[in-house]
Amino acid sequence: MADTNHTNHIIDKIAKLMRLAERAGTPEEAATAFGAAQRLAEQHKIALGAVDISEQPEVAQPEEPIASVPLDSGARLAQWRIELGTAIASANGCRTYISRVARQQSNLVVVGRPSDQATVGYMMAAISRQIDAMVARDGAGKGRTWATDYRLGAVSKVRERLQAARREARAQARAQATTEGGTALARIDRSIARLDEADAAVKRWMDARLKLKDGKASKRRIGSGYDAGRAAGDKIGLGGGRPLGAGQRAIGT
Repeated sequence: MADTNHTNHIIDKIAKLMRLAERAGTPEEAATAFGAAQRLAEQHKIALGAVDISEQPEVAQPEEPIASVPLDSGARLAQWRIELGTAIASANGCRTYISRVARQQSNLVVVGRPSDQATVGYMMAAISRQIDAMVARDGAGKGRTWATDYRLGAVSKVRERLQAARREARAQARAQATTEGGTALARIDRSIARLDEADAAVKRWMDARLKLKDGKASKRRIGSGYDAGRAAGDKIGLGGGRPLGAGQRAIGT
């Protein structure tokens, strides 16, 4: 009986840590709580997926309002920054569009929830700095056109990596949950469903409020710097992103 009570006590502690991870305010807090639950489960040889937290009432998270905020602005927005901002936004449950606010001013606007918009802004700044540093290092004496092609190549690789990471994160999460058994797979599927619904809500918000025209595809000829940029794009640290979790959090990309 004592062993059973001890085991139940450990399971309760693991369940509390897992619930804390689901309602954590930041990715770091979620990772810390989930890591503690995982270590405790491994220490006592308890299958993490077998710990049922579904019987506990979920803590309702306040719904964040969808809004639009400028991500980049200028008299002439650089194409590589438009493509980078759009790729990062898509990976974080947001969407973008270009708004002309004055004769000499255009904005790249990101639509989404404030927490997601903050992540997009952080990743945009971090990745842009890395691309600028790479251009300075690799493009000395090669001219402006080469540098532009390099930036576009780097962004194309970043976009592919973000998309692949999103797909892989879903697949790995479901595979791990299937291995663990119990309620793990149901929790992952609920998280993915919430993610998809949150993304769809952003599109509905835009469709209801904005009359957007399709942009024209760039016909610019890509030169030799493009391939060099794509190779450099494999070395760019992506950072940020939203983890797969409760509420409006998503899969880290």
